Amino acid sequence: MLFTGLIICGFSSVYGFEPEAMNCTAGNLDYVKFLYKSNIDGINEAVRLYEQSHPNYTTKSLVDYMYNPFLNKASDSAKCLIDLGINPLTVSQLSQDSQKVFTYDPERLSKMAPLFVKYVPIPEFGNSAFLIITILFFALLFSLSVIRKKYS
Repeated sequence: MLFTGLIICGFSSVYGFEPEAMNCTAGNLDYVKFLYKSNIDGINEAVRLYEQSHPNYTTKSLVDYMYNPFLNKASDSAKCLIDLGINPLTVSQLSQDSQKVFTYDPERLSKMAPLFVKYVPIPEFGNSAFLIITILFFALLFSLSVIRKKYS
């Protein structure tokens, strides 16, 4: 059933276009961007569909479902983007739920999908970015109030 979800969201259909991604030239850049975005969107959609169809899922069960050979399909176009001087994160990013899957067991992911690990970037701050920004904001407010009191 979920494999059907992968087909519906385009993950498998993009898989069929993989040979074009190997034509890694500046003239093929738009197509490579399309291919990479489609693969990342497909991964994000597969995670969303799994969560939706398994309301009581565990992170481990989601990880077991997502660690499959399809993960390396995004790596071909990601490598090409990198080779052409483009940061793949500027084209498309894994959703926060997908990031959770791919940071759950890095050693296992490295064994199951080594090219994915090597070329598909996961945003540096991931799920903690909001927390870091919030802490910095309140630290700034506190500093300003201390300075204001000192000079009043």
